[in-house]
Amino acid sequence: MTETKAARPAAEVARGTVVVADVNGARRPCLKAERDGNAFVQHYLVPLDAAGDRTELCYVDPESDVTPVADPAALTLGAAESEGTAPGPGDAFTNARGTFIKLNDRIKGQISAAYVNLETGDIVRRQERGVIAVYRAWRRE
Repeated sequence: MTETKAARPAAEVARGTVVVADVNGARRPCLKAERDGNAFVQHYLVPLDAAGDRTELCYVDPESDVTPVADPAALTLGAAESEGTAPGPGDAFTNARGTFIKLNDRIKGQISAAYVNLETGDIVRRQERGVIAVYRAWRRE
Protein backbone atom coordinates (compact mmCIF):
# COMPACT_ATOMS: atom_id res chain seq x y z
CA MET A 1 0.00 0.00 0.00
CA THR A 2 1.54 3.26 -1.13
CA GLU A 3 0.34 6.66 0.03
CA THR A 4 1.58 8.63 -2.97
CA LYS A 5 -1.52 10.72 -3.56
CA ALA A 6 -2.10 13.95 -1.66
CA ALA A 7 -4.44 14.02 1.32
CA ARG A 8 -7.83 15.55 0.57
CA PRO A 9 -11.00 16.26 2.54
CA ALA A 10 -13.22 13.18 2.74
CA ALA A 11 -16.04 14.98 0.91
CA GLU A 12 -13.79 15.30 -2.17
CA VAL A 13 -12.93 11.58 -2.34
CA ALA A 14 -15.27 9.34 -4.32
CA ARG A 15 -17.12 6.54 -2.56
CA GLY A 16 -15.53 3.15 -3.20
CA THR A 17 -11.98 4.57 -3.03
CA VAL A 18 -9.37 2.90 -0.81
CA VAL A 19 -7.84 5.50 1.49
CA VAL A 20 -5.58 5.69 4.51
CA ALA A 21 -7.04 7.61 7.42
CA ASP A 22 -6.83 8.02 11.18
CA VAL A 23 -9.37 5.69 12.77
CA ASN A 24 -9.45 5.63 16.57
CA GLY A 25 -5.90 6.99 16.77
CA ALA A 26 -4.27 4.67 14.21
CA ARG A 27 -3.51 5.08 10.50
CA ARG A 28 -5.50 2.35 8.76
CA PRO A 29 -6.44 1.41 5.21
CA CYS A 30 -10.17 1.92 4.69
CA LEU A 31 -12.84 1.90 2.05
CA LYS A 32 -14.50 5.32 1.69
CA ALA A 33 -18.26 4.79 1.86
CA GLU A 34 -21.24 7.11 1.68
CA ARG A 35 -24.88 7.07 2.71
CA ASP A 36 -27.26 9.26 0.73
CA GLY A 37 -29.84 11.12 2.79
CA ASN A 38 -32.77 13.20 1.55
CA ALA A 39 -30.77 16.40 1.31
CA PHE A 40 -27.26 15.39 2.38
CA VAL A 41 -24.51 12.79 2.10
CA GLN A 42 -22.88 11.18 5.16
CA HIS A 43 -19.26 10.04 4.84
CA TYR A 44 -17.87 6.88 6.45
CA LEU A 45 -14.81 4.66 6.53
CA VAL A 46 -14.76 0.86 6.52
CA PRO A 47 -11.49 -0.47 8.03
CA LEU A 48 -9.90 -3.08 5.75
CA ASP A 49 -6.95 -4.28 7.83
CA ALA A 50 -7.06 -7.15 10.27
CA ALA A 51 -5.15 -5.17 12.92
CA GLY A 52 -8.21 -3.63 14.53
CA ASP A 53 -11.95 -3.86 14.83
CA ARG A 54 -13.63 -4.47 11.46
CA THR A 55 -17.19 -4.62 12.77
CA GLU A 56 -18.02 -0.90 13.06
CA LEU A 57 -18.95 1.66 10.43
CA CYS A 58 -16.78 4.70 11.22
CA TYR A 59 -18.18 8.20 10.60
CA VAL A 60 -15.69 10.66 9.10
CA ASP A 61 -16.18 14.41 9.07
CA PRO A 62 -16.43 15.62 5.44
CA GLU A 63 -13.58 18.09 6.09
CA SER A 64 -11.23 15.48 7.65
CA ASP A 65 -8.26 14.59 5.48
CA VAL A 66 -7.97 11.11 3.99
CA THR A 67 -5.23 9.92 1.64
CA PRO A 68 -6.28 7.97 -1.45
CA VAL A 69 -4.06 4.94 -1.99
CA ALA A 70 -2.11 4.82 -5.25
CA ASP A 71 -2.00 1.02 -5.46
CA PRO A 72 -5.06 -0.35 -3.65
CA ALA A 73 -4.74 -4.05 -2.95
CA ALA A 74 -7.53 -6.40 -3.83
CA LEU A 75 -9.79 -8.01 -1.28
CA THR A 76 -9.57 -11.78 -1.08
CA LEU A 77 -12.82 -13.25 0.13
CA GLY A 78 -11.43 -16.72 0.95
CA ALA A 79 -13.49 -19.85 1.42
CA ALA A 80 -17.25 -19.40 1.37
CA GLU A 81 -19.54 -20.84 3.97
CA SER A 82 -22.62 -22.70 2.85
CA GLU A 83 -25.66 -20.99 1.42
CA GLY A 84 -28.17 -19.87 4.01
CA THR A 85 -25.51 -18.92 6.59
CA ALA A 86 -26.28 -15.52 8.10
CA PRO A 87 -23.44 -12.96 8.04
CA GLY A 88 -22.37 -11.37 11.31
CA PRO A 89 -20.85 -7.91 11.83
CA GLY A 90 -17.54 -7.72 9.97
CA ASP A 91 -18.40 -10.56 7.55
CA ALA A 92 -18.40 -10.16 3.78
CA PHE A 93 -21.18 -11.85 1.83
CA THR A 94 -22.62 -12.10 -1.66
CA ASN A 95 -26.23 -11.86 -2.77
CA ALA A 96 -27.86 -11.15 -6.16
CA ARG A 97 -27.13 -7.42 -5.76
CA GLY A 98 -23.37 -7.73 -5.18
CA THR A 99 -20.78 -8.28 -2.47
CA PHE A 100 -21.18 -6.46 0.84
CA ILE A 101 -19.65 -6.14 4.30
CA LYS A 102 -22.09 -6.14 7.21
CA LEU A 103 -21.19 -3.60 9.89
CA ASN A 104 -22.61 -2.29 13.14
CA ASP A 105 -24.00 1.21 12.66
CA ARG A 106 -24.43 3.21 15.86
CA ILE A 107 -27.20 5.75 15.33
CA LYS A 108 -28.39 7.87 18.26
CA GLY A 109 -27.24 5.31 20.82
CA GLN A 110 -28.77 2.31 19.10
CA ILE A 111 -26.97 -0.32 17.02
CA SER A 112 -28.38 -1.32 13.67
CA ALA A 113 -26.84 -3.05 10.68
CA ALA A 114 -25.36 -1.27 7.68
CA TYR A 115 -24.26 -2.98 4.50
CA VAL A 116 -21.44 -1.54 2.38
CA ASN A 117 -21.21 -2.51 -1.27
CA LEU A 118 -17.54 -3.36 -1.84
CA GLU A 119 -17.56 -2.22 -5.47
CA THR A 120 -19.41 1.08 -5.15
CA GLY A 121 -18.92 2.16 -1.53
CA ASP A 122 -22.68 2.69 -1.18
CA ILE A 123 -24.19 2.09 2.27
CA VAL A 124 -27.54 0.35 2.09
CA ARG A 125 -29.87 -1.47 4.46
CA ARG A 126 -31.49 -4.90 4.49
CA GLN A 127 -29.26 -7.04 2.27
CA GLU A 128 -29.47 -10.37 4.10
CA ARG A 129 -32.19 -11.91 1.94
CA GLY A 130 -30.95 -14.32 -0.68
CA VAL A 131 -27.42 -14.63 0.73
CA ILE A 132 -25.42 -16.83 -1.63
CA ALA A 133 -22.17 -17.09 0.35
CA VAL A 134 -20.61 -15.70 3.55
CA TYR A 135 -16.89 -14.95 3.84
CA ARG A 136 -15.74 -14.67 7.45
CA ALA A 137 -12.00 -14.81 6.70
CA TRP A 138 -11.82 -12.08 4.04
CA ARG A 139 -8.62 -10.09 3.93
CA ARG A 140 -6.89 -7.33 2.03
CA GLU A 141 -3.93 -8.51 -0.05
